[in-house]
Amino acid sequence: MVDPLDRFRAVVNRAFEAIAAADGGLVSVTELADAIGVGRRRLERSFQICERGSVLAALLAARLDRVERLLATSNEPISQIANECGFSSPSYLVATYKKRKGMTPGRFRTELQRAAHARRPALHAPSDITAART
Repeated sequence: MVDPLDRFRAVVNRAFEAIAAADGGLVSVTELADAIGVGRRRLERSFQICERGSVLAALLAARLDRVERLLATSNEPISQIANECGFSSPSYLVATYKKRKGMTPGRFRTELQRAAHARRPALHAPSDITAART
């Protein structure tokens, strides 16, 4: 006998595959539903049953993941990253990011840069520099 939840799981699996393939480019539930060939309501119901969450939350998580990748790998300004990731404004990105992650995107980038700088080996030991100056 076929498990009745299999149909819902199949929809959710296709949705997550499409979200991953779009790399945060899908912004609305309707876009995602169209991309996987199901109705919006069926997609929402499948998420409610299988994930105990919303499609919109999954889309937002994917967009924020992309924001973090861009913050870590580029020097693009926050305004450009907000635009590329489908946020209506930089301030909306900052507010959403801070609410979900507990810090602003700018602080995230700064902390990544500090951590990367701290891991770099020094070219000269401090004692070598001091000795060279005397």
